[in-house]
Amino acid sequence: MHVHSVAGFEQTLDHLNYDAESPPDPDEVAERSESVRELTTRLKDPGRNYGVTVAIHGRVANNVGEALVDVANEVAANRVIVGGRKRSPSGKALFGSTAQYVLLNAPCPVTFVRGE
Repeated sequence: MHVHSVAGFEQTLDHLNYDAESPPDPDEVAERSESVRELTTRLKDPGRNYGVTVAIHGRVANNVGEALVDVANEVAANRVIVGGRKRSPSGKALFGSTAQYVLLNAPCPVTFVRGE
């Protein structure tokens, strides 16, 4: 899942040379995201055999956490995996607001993966 802010979505459309007058579906834009393509390739690697079904979803929203929880509900997700960023020593005491929102509100178990 990839969530764009309204402004970020417009910038991405411009960067990908889409016509702003007839924008594509956010799912299509998410599929073209480098980070989504990279992760999807890893998850589908037959040598690793993760045994997961991959479905890509894109959304345009200003509250990323709410959008993630909404999609988890829509697709009846069995698990949500949230990636985190490197944090300052004091910031390590708390998750980021998006991760914290998802951890507290997702309809299923959530795994938090710390970034490198």
